[in-house]
Amino acid sequence: MNKMINRGNERWKPDTNQAWEALTTRLVADGLVWPDMIPCRTKAKVRYRRPMWSVAAALICLLTVGVAAWLIGNRNPPVLLCMYNTDNEKFMITSLADGSTVYLAPDGRLTYPDTFASDCRQLQLAGDAFFEVQSDKRPFRIETESVSVEVMGTAFHICSRGSEAFMLSVKSGKVKVNLKGSEQKIEVEAGAWVYLESGRWEKKYINAGVVPDLHPGILHFKDERLAEIIRVVNLLSVSNGSLMLGDQGLEERRLTLTIKTGNRAETVGLLCSALGLTATEQGTTTILREREIERLPQ
Repeated sequence: MNKMINRGNERWKPDTNQAWEALTTRLVADGLVWPDMIPCRTKAKVRYRRPMWSVAAALICLLTVGVAAWLIGNRNPPVLLCMYNTDNEKFMITSLADGSTVYLAPDGRLTYPDTFASDCRQLQLAGDAFFEVQSDKRPFRIETESVSVEVMGTAFHICSRGSEAFMLSVKSGKVKVNLKGSEQKIEVEAGAWVYLESGRWEKKYINAGVVPDLHPGILHFKDERLAEIIRVVNLLSVSNGSLMLGDQGLEERRLTLTIKTGNRAETVGLLCSALGLTATEQGTTTILREREIERLPQ
């Protein structure tokens, strides 16, 4: 008979496995039983039932760790890229993650992320640049030394040199301009331009939005999509002609190229030579296609 002995607050239970081994050892020693007559006895498994509160606490800990890991993994800051145009003649052209295009003038510096945040598209500019901003629900913000500019989708030119010299002209759309360190805000619509005069805004109107003088000019594309190169060339063309891609798949071809905006024939020759294309004239349009590979007769 198993007895349970209470010693104060301690509860003691007999070890049945140890007692069984002692009994069988004594029976074999006294010659009362043979060893092979003793059945195998496995140790009793004791099961403990965990309290429900401990199970719930464990689940909460696992959930907390999982959520924390997900937040950390999704809060990695974007990679910041910096483009600095050290050339005295070329405009450097780059496409941003949202499809917007920036024409960075000589001696200009642009800092921008490789991917924009979900609530805002923000970058920094020092120098001159022309922007073609894609329409998006996220505001597009440009920070200069003295001014903060916010747009949605438009085309405009910024000239920012130091804390005082600032000028902005709008080609299309509307731009909001805020002077840092003050409450001076102004909206600039298409066909108007503003500049800082003794710390205050001055606004003037013109027939059309001012764009940087790129006619003729030298443009530099670095690892840019062919579709974007063609779009910019057509936009800045001084003639009635245009370029067009005739084959699917050419749009995503990338190229580093320096061209003159006023020389379409030279641009076509460079594109054909670099990418192995052929050019066909169709009225005022030049169509670029993949060059067919000549097969030798078998």
